[in-house]
Parts: sequence; structure tokens; C-alpha cells
Amino acid sequence: MRFIPHLSQLLLLFASYCIGSSAYALENITLQLNGAHAFQFAGYYAAQEEGYYRDVGLKVNLEEGIANTNSVTEVTKGRAQFGVGTSSLLLARAAGSPVVALAVIFQHSPYVIYAPHKLGINTLTDLNDKKILLGSQSDELLVLLRRSGILANHVQRINNSTVPNDLSSGKADAISGRFSSQPYYFNRDHFAYQTFSPLSEGIDFYGDNLFTSEQEVQHHPQRVHAFVEASLRGWRYTKEHPDEIIRLILSKYTEQHPRAYLQFEANAIIPLLQPDLSDIGNSNPERWKSIARTYADADMLAPDTNIDGFIYDPHAEESSFIQRSMDLTLLLLSLISLGIFFVYRINRKLGLNLKELENIYQREQARNYVLDLLSKDAPLTVILEAIVKNAEAEDPSSLCSILLIDEEGKHLHVGAAPNLPDFYNSAVNGLAIGYNVGSCGSTAYLGKRTVVDNILTHPSWVQYKDLAAQAGLGSCWSEPIFSSGKKLLGTFAIYHRTPHHPLDKDIERIERAAHLSGIAIEKTQAQHKLQANNLLLTKISSEVPGIIFQFRRHPDGRYTFPFISEAVRKMYGLSPDDLRKDATPFFGFRHIDDANKVTESIEISARDLSRWHIEYRITLPSQGTRWRLGDAQPEKLEDGSIVWHGFITDITDRKYTEERIQHMAQYDALTDLPNRALFSDRLQQALATAKREQTHFALLFLDFDKFKPINDALGHAIGDILLKRASLRMQTCMRESDTIARIGGDEFVVLLQHTDSEQDAMHVSEKIRQVIETPFEIDGHVLNISVSIGIAMYPQHGTTEIELSKNADLAMYYAKQKGRNTVMVYHSKMYNVGQ
Repeated sequence: MRFIPHLSQLLLLFASYCIGSSAYALENITLQLNGAHAFQFAGYYAAQEEGYYRDVGLKVNLEEGIANTNSVTEVTKGRAQFGVGTSSLLLARAAGSPVVALAVIFQHSPYVIYAPHKLGINTLTDLNDKKILLGSQSDELLVLLRRSGILANHVQRINNSTVPNDLSSGKADAISGRFSSQPYYFNRDHFAYQTFSPLSEGIDFYGDNLFTSEQEVQHHPQRVHAFVEASLRGWRYTKEHPDEIIRLILSKYTEQHPRAYLQFEANAIIPLLQPDLSDIGNSNPERWKSIARTYADADMLAPDTNIDGFIYDPHAEESSFIQRSMDLTLLLLSLISLGIFFVYRINRKLGLNLKELENIYQREQARNYVLDLLSKDAPLTVILEAIVKNAEAEDPSSLCSILLIDEEGKHLHVGAAPNLPDFYNSAVNGLAIGYNVGSCGSTAYLGKRTVVDNILTHPSWVQYKDLAAQAGLGSCWSEPIFSSGKKLLGTFAIYHRTPHHPLDKDIERIERAAHLSGIAIEKTQAQHKLQANNLLLTKISSEVPGIIFQFRRHPDGRYTFPFISEAVRKMYGLSPDDLRKDATPFFGFRHIDDANKVTESIEISARDLSRWHIEYRITLPSQGTRWRLGDAQPEKLEDGSIVWHGFITDITDRKYTEERIQHMAQYDALTDLPNRALFSDRLQQALATAKREQTHFALLFLDFDKFKPINDALGHAIGDILLKRASLRMQTCMRESDTIARIGGDEFVVLLQHTDSEQDAMHVSEKIRQVIETPFEIDGHVLNISVSIGIAMYPQHGTTEIELSKNADLAMYYAKQKGRNTVMVYHSKMYNVGQ
């Protein structure tokens, strides 16, 4: 007979081991920030202000990072339990610091390199002999510089972050910084700058990361989990209420920066959270491995560096909640069935009362009924009511209830309490969570069981004892309901009409009911969230001007679209349903010149698990050539498949506008000839080619004679037509390899490539002179103009752009002095002309 309680205890111990328990302790901890107070840490301020840390029993000190503070050192030395760091945490880990990355806050690093916008600095390689200041947390910028061949002796690492004044004052030729902060002061001071981003070279690192030490994870797992969850709640709140957090920062944390600065910072930081593409805090192990490979390629990390244990996984020992629950159920059923069989054998031998066997059987039948409801997706209220009634059936003298926590985690609402009075349920519906707020309010606040034997005498019921007396309730035991991830979902309570103390079987009953309630609540919430996300995605995808998609490459090489929005019908004329089975038709529209580029970009993204970002052309039967922008993040699945999540938009208008703007920047608006900037570029190319190949070329300066009187007398409209027609005539005198440009009102310049002699240059110049002196007929006017031309030869008359231009201009001036409508070749005595 003594075997039955022993068996029950064994089963209870096993269930407790699988399910686990959680209790938040009121503890003081420190979060070490890696910089001065700013919007960069807004989520932690929100978690503090909204009470999220307090709700999980934590009192958090937000320690500001000063000039020489290293957050990794502070955490590993135990002076802080948590810290904020960049992807440089990988390097610290490899160097022996036992850091663990808990959550990714910024999905992309905001660090870039700033340089003045001035002559001589156009690319990163132009910084090779310049002084560069890099902050201590911007190691991805070192990777960028090394890829560009920047020598290490020109790079200076400093402990504190660089400030905009370091660049504008000339203290450095380039500095590191965040695109979320420095540009505000550059723009305010009207300082012209340019940006070099790692993303442009495919270096995509995580930004700010929440981290801790291995010791903290091992010795305080519940504290770690609670802190991470509360912090991420703070960031989610920040995403929805940035203006409120800006006011909070100004009032409680810092007045160093004006409100406009914090608003600028917020506008840049919120997109880095990527809340619409992934959960805030999401960390991808494959992406961390890609970051490690990037460091290794730059010789900053050993190629075989093992990052096991670096990424925090609170569920490393757990399967998904549904599978885990079902596995636990099957295992418990097996054990209980075995127990029933064994008890039955003992009963036959020892005369055990069969009533206990019947109770066990009835409990399992009731449990199976609840699981059946769950598998059939019954409404949550129906499932919870069944759990309550089953618990009450085990002890008909008891009354049970399930209260659910609201989304904000501050109040409890009635989920199921079929046999409690309606007035009582109405009174406790919306009950605030707090210490000594009845049994359930206290349980939700402390995260552990609350046993009240006598409601009338217990301090937790002082405010509610009259209500309990009216409902005829004498005792209340409350058990927290947790998810598989130890998130509080609600409470399960057992009431009695008279004062009552729980026995072991009562504790077993309330734990069993709370666990089953947790399975039901979590599964239902997950379904609702999935349905809401699908509905939201459908609404969004129908409104956005582009295609939202999930693209999958299967291990056998097949491509499918598990999801693609309805916009594909309008943009390609394809059916989403067909593409979910076979993506081949989608590829058929790629422009022949861009097909290989698209294929290669997909292969690189799949190989490196790097972001797929590409602009490419397609050809549509009804619309011709169109431009598309594709952007997606890859993810590798367990079966070897690669799945990309992203979007495709039409950028045709933008591309055509860019092309037009680029053309306008390089060509004269009136004649459509190259302007001074483009001509200078071509002249520089000609100089480089001639120097390398030891060839010659000619530079001609042209100025119309008698143009100004015509322009003044007949007006600019006639003058403009005359200039355009004269330009067309001059173009007929030159080869395709030559260049003619307009550099001023009636001033033109000509580059004659591969012209070996002055005679050749004179020949072309004479042709130009003759076509220009032929009269022009414009709007009934017969107009006569001529042209004076000066010639300078490379290398005889100069080896630089300045020398050649000055001497050709001097020869043209000399031609005008000699009577106009003539051509002159530069010679040294021309320096005396006009003096």
C-alpha cells in the first residue's frame, strides 16, 4: 500500500524536472553601456521606465560608458552582469574573454568611415597615406580598410569614440563614426563630407549586441532569461514610442545633445532593429559564423575559430513547446500506464483498493480529452474550461479558476472559472499584478506558488477578504502558469469554502493543471500570432509597391516560392500559386545581359549566407526593359535548403532619372556636348594613355569671332540656335575618338586623340574654320561668324592638363590678335603677346 504515494512522487519529480520552475528574485544588477547616454540605448531606458525590469524582480543600474570604459572588461571582471558590445565580441571571445552574446539589438552595424568631401579623396584607396582615427569598437572598419589596401601605420585606434570636430578641424583625414549620430553635427555645421560604408563591400556585421559572461549564464540562468526578455520588451516599446523615449532621455539621462539630435538618431536607429523583418533581438548563428569568416579573411581571427557557446540559447535543452509537450505527454502516459499495470499487480498481491486505479484512469482520460481539444484547435475558452472542470472533478469540494496575463504583463483577466460566482469573476477581472494582491496577483508578481490557508487572516487578502466572504471562499492556492520558455502566461487557482491546507496530492493536482494550461495557452497564442501575422502580411503585401517573397532553393536544386505576394500578377503576369510549386517561369524574364549577374549573386548569397542585394533588368513583352531591385536575407534550414526572405521593387523611373541626372552633370544643357568636367576627365585619360604608350595628341581652344554682336542685337534665342548649329557643324569635322566640349559662352575645346603632327591638327582646325565661316540662315537672318583656334601638342607644348590648356588658350589669343578667323600653333615666343 505504501507504493502508491511513492509512485506518485516519482512521477511528480519527473514532471517537475521536465517542466522546470521559475522564480524571479529581487536582485541588483548592472548593465554596462558602451557609450554615453543617447538614443542608442533607448530600449534599456524604456525597460527601466515602464517597469519591465521591476516586473521580473530586477533592479537594474544603467552604467554609462565613459572614455576608457571597456564593457567586455567590466562584465568579465564581474563589475557588471550584462553589457552592450559590437560584433567585436567575437574577437574578445577568441582572445579568451568568456563572453556570451544574448541578443542582437541592431541587425546591421551603424559604423562607417567619414572623410572630407574635397579634391583628392574619392575612394578608400585615396586614404592610404592619410591619418585615420578609428574608435575601439569599430573592428569591421579595419576589415574594410584592409580590403582596400590601407596600411596599418596610417590607422590610429583610440579608446573613446571619435567626434565630428576631429574631421572638420583637420585633426584627422578620416574618422570612424555612426551614421546615426555624426551626420547631425556635420549638417548643422555645413561641413561637406563623404561616407565609406562596409556594406558597400559586402561586410555586413551586427551592430549593438546585449551580452553577458559564461559564469552568469551558468549560475543565474533565470536572471539572464528575465533580463533579456525585459530588455527586448523595452526595445519593442521604444519602436512604438520613440518621441516618448526622447523626452525621457532629456529629462532623466542626459542634456548633452539637443532634442533634434536625438530625433535624428532615432530615425536612423529604429530601422536597424528591423522589427518588420525579424523579431527584435533575433540572432542568426549562421550569420555569426559569416562574421567570423570575414574576420578570418582579414587575418583578425584564426580560420578555425570555434564559436560554440558564444551564442546564447535559452532553449538548448528544450524542443519546441508543442513537440516537447506531446513528448512529455506520451512519456507520462507510458509511465502512468506502466504504473497502473504495476499497481494493479501489487493490488492483486496486496489487496490494494482499486479506487485509486480508477482515479488515475479518470485523470488520464480527462487529460486526453483536453489534448484532443487542443489538436482540433478548439477555442481557448473551451479548453481552459475543460481543464478547470477536470481539476474540480478530482476534488468536488474545490472550485478552480484560470486567470490570463495581459499583453503588457500588468493585469490578470478571467480565462475560465465556470463555478465561481459571476460577481466575483467580474471583480477580479483586470486584477493588477503586485505583491500582496490576493493569491493570484502575488503569484504572478513573484513567479512562484502562493498558498493561502485562510483568506480572512492572510495579509495578501486584506483588500479582498470581504469579496471572498461574499463569495463564500475560505482558502486559495495559486500556481503560476508558464510557457515552455518560462514566460508567465497566467495563474491557476484552487479555492475551498473553508480554510484548507494542501496535501501532496493537491500540490500535484495544481501543478499538473497549470502545466496543461500552459500548453493550451501557448499553442493558442502561437496560432493567433501566426494568423495575425499572415493577415498583416497579406494586407501589407497588397499595399506595398513591390513583391514580398520567400524564395527557397531545395537540396535537389529546385527553386520555389513558398510565399510570394499578389503583386507578382501585376509586375510579371504570373500566378502566385504556380510559383509556389515551380519558380522557373519567374527567371524567364531576366534581361539577357543581366541573367548571369543575377545567377551569380544568388550563388554568392547562398554560399556565404550574405544578404542578396542587386539591381538588374528584366524584359517584359508588353513593357520592354524594366529595372528591378532585389533585396533578401538568406537562412539555411536543417535539411540543407536555403530560404531567402525579402522583396523586389520596380526602380525603372529611378534608374532613368539617375541616368538623366548623370548626363546633365557631364553634358552642356544647350549643345549636349561634354562640359568642362567631363572633358577634363577625358583629357586626363588621354594624358595617361599617351604617357604609357608614348603617343601624341592635340588640344584645340576655339573662340567664335563676331558672335557677341549677333547675340546682343538679335537676342539670346537666336544666339542659342547659332551655337547649337555651329556645334553640329564642328562635330562633322572630327573622328569618333575625338572630343569636342563647350566650356563657356562661345568657347569650345577639342581633344584630337592620336594626332602625331602639328600638320594633322592644323588640317582638322582648318576644316572647323571653314565650316564655321559658311553663313548660317536662322529665322530669316543670314549670320556670318568665324572662329579663332589655338593648338597645343602633347608632349611638345606641355605634359599636364594645366600646361596644355594654358598654351592652347595662349595660341588662340594670339590667333585673335593676328586678325581672327585663323589657326595658330603654340610656340614659346607667344608668352610676349599682349604684354
